[in-house]
Amino acid sequence: MTKTKDTEVTAAVLATRLGIGIPAVNEYARKGVTVRAATRGRFFLRKSVRAYLAHLGKVAVERENPTTAERTRLLRIEADGVEHKVKVLRAKLLPASSVAATWLDMRHSIRAKLLELPGRIDKRLPGRLTPHDLDVITNEALLALRPLDVDDPKGAPGNA
Repeated sequence: MTKTKDTEVTAAVLATRLGIGIPAVNEYARKGVTVRAATRGRFFLRKSVRAYLAHLGKVAVERENPTTAERTRLLRIEADGVEHKVKVLRAKLLPASSVAATWLDMRHSIRAKLLELPGRIDKRLPGRLTPHDLDVITNEALLALRPLDVDDPKGAPGNA
């Protein structure tokens, strides 16, 4: 078989032969897919066509490869994790443990304040309330605190 000289063509001719646009020809040249000739703006036709077909074959194999799909899935999972961390850093999300601890502190504080009410009322109104009246106020405070009972999971926010 005799060696024939590779024909030099312009980007426009190569683009027409490959069925792509001129900017794509130049982009593939930057990536090393199409082969530039020594003359500015010209390409070797046969070498460029062969290289372009090899490139398309490589891209097709990568698309069909199961490891590529798995790698893409893992990258999406990793991206979701990073996105979650960014939201936390921007304080759009709060750690559940922090919210639970804050809610528990608030429940204890509210409980203590309500349970000291009968004693405070008795000090402000000395002699006006009977021990029975103070017991009734204490029982009402306890009833009001029932939804906030620390051992009662229904007392947590959002579980009303």
